[in-house]
Amino acid sequence: MIAPILYIIGGIIFFALLVSLLGISAAMIAMVPNVHFFSYGPPALSYLSLANGIFILGIPLIFLVLTAGKFLFKYKMNSAVIIGLWSFWAVNLFCLVSIVGSTSKDFKVNTETSTGIINGLHDAETLHIHLKKDAPIRSVINLGDDIEFAGDELRISDFHIDVVKADNNDYEVELVKSSWGNNIVDADQYISDAEYDIEVKNNHVYLPESYVINRGGKWRDQDIRIIFRVPEGKKIAFGENIRSKHISKMEIDPAYSRIINSKRNEWTMGDEGLTNEAARKEKMEEFSDFDKLDISGNFRVYVEQDDNYDIRIVGEESPHYPIEFDKAGGLLEINYPRKRGRDPIKLYIKMPLLESIALENTNDVKILDFEGESMSISNEGRNTDIKVYVEVSNIDIEMEGNMSEIELHGVGEQLKAKLGNHTILDAAQFKTVDAIVSGEHTGEVIVNVSGSFVDQTEHAEKVKNLYDLIREIKEDKTSEIEVDLNDLKDLKKLKNLKKEIEEAVNSEKQ
Repeated sequence: MIAPILYIIGGIIFFALLVSLLGISAAMIAMVPNVHFFSYGPPALSYLSLANGIFILGIPLIFLVLTAGKFLFKYKMNSAVIIGLWSFWAVNLFCLVSIVGSTSKDFKVNTETSTGIINGLHDAETLHIHLKKDAPIRSVINLGDDIEFAGDELRISDFHIDVVKADNNDYEVELVKSSWGNNIVDADQYISDAEYDIEVKNNHVYLPESYVINRGGKWRDQDIRIIFRVPEGKKIAFGENIRSKHISKMEIDPAYSRIINSKRNEWTMGDEGLTNEAARKEKMEEFSDFDKLDISGNFRVYVEQDDNYDIRIVGEESPHYPIEFDKAGGLLEINYPRKRGRDPIKLYIKMPLLESIALENTNDVKILDFEGESMSISNEGRNTDIKVYVEVSNIDIEMEGNMSEIELHGVGEQLKAKLGNHTILDAAQFKTVDAIVSGEHTGEVIVNVSGSFVDQTEHAEKVKNLYDLIREIKEDKTSEIEVDLNDLKDLKKLKNLKKEIEEAVNSEKQ
């Protein structure tokens, strides 16, 4: 019962290997007319390298087919045949390695050249960029998305667009080509092999979809770069068929650098770079109507009250750690996976109402000008400096990170704060009726509470109610010394003032 099943399995394996061998051979044979674009030397070497590749892949498959046939059909394999096959395989491997080694010499030197600058477009207010489709050819073999063999041509749809600020009042379009070669002379020849013809009609520029290498030319990783220089105050617009992968560099105003990722809209060159108000408004529609924030990563955060929603990101983010946005209901999450470093990204957020903000491993934070019934602030991370300027009835603070500081300014009714190790709470400038502060081994705690102050801290460095100290000073019999709350931002000044009053009182008594 078991034997027939094994025969069936063996037969399936045998025919699968045979089909694989035939498929690989057919695919490589189909490459015969085009292999010369890549290999070194005359066409004969190209064909030889292709044959070497077929045998290097095919002989192991032949051996597997023979092995499967041996167990399936019970015949004995000739040892001389086996030795001959592997010897022939080794010869082909040696030949292919030699040809590849010779071809690699064509990647020793890289050079580039400018094929000229197109100008005379000073009358245009907007430069429109379009992509010309390649002329269709019936016989086409594709290698991935960017490489295709079309008749006697090798077409590569890989070019790069740069948009920079012009030094004068005229648009400029420059085509720059580069290539590798064994030497500069060879590299220049390979540059000329890559044909890329830009067409300009009035204020419209038409870019070929691919650069073309005709039969007889060689592919040596040629690069095509089109540089558009745009004068300040003028515009550039990309057609819908321009793919984002083609745009490698845009000098964008830092205020627009990350929140707008659409490169297909109309851009205006400003003093600091390209701007796009239409795309910004469109982007803001995606992230409007939120009152809660969850921010993590290497940001320096500025959150400000405003009637409208706006997000601006200033700074150069790591290409390996893109900024992530997500919105669920009224919660907006912004995450920059990169750890804190020397060059944090500046994150500016404007919103009408802020109910809660959760921070994790951010840099310094400022929260400005909000009013409301309640607000919660939480922080997880070390050495974060948070400054808050609000008028909120109930404010709830949770500082889980160590060695951080939060400074409050404004007016409220109830303050509740839970502090981490060596975390400082400076609420001297935040007048509140009631307060509860808790935490172990906290840093200095200063509050300004006119009603009930519940101190639940353990082993805190210092805990002081500024209101009580001010009241003690005001109740002192000395009236000549002015007490200014704005000048009393820390305990040291309070102590100095109290000492000054005591000295004045003693002087009067004498």
